[in-house]
Amino acid sequence: MTIGVAARLFDVRAVQNTPSTNYKLIDPQTPSSSYILLKVKMIMPPLGAQMPSTGPKLSPQEEQCLLDWVVAEATNCGEL
Repeated sequence: MTIGVAARLFDVRAVQNTPSTNYKLIDPQTPSSSYILLKVKMIMPPLGAQMPSTGPKLSPQEEQCLLDWVVAEATNCGEL
């Protein structure tokens, strides 16, 4: 069985964390604060630069789609 993308991101610390931060790629406790969402939603995310780094920013509909996916996957992965 292969592990899906969400399972590989679920509850995993972001590589860019400092000793005083603990951002999770997909945060099971607060999915809307997941690192992958902060990176696309914020002009100045807490760590690193906004994504995508080149090309246009995600549209509000694309951001909502990503949020919906993260919330759904945080819930589903937590049940495994």
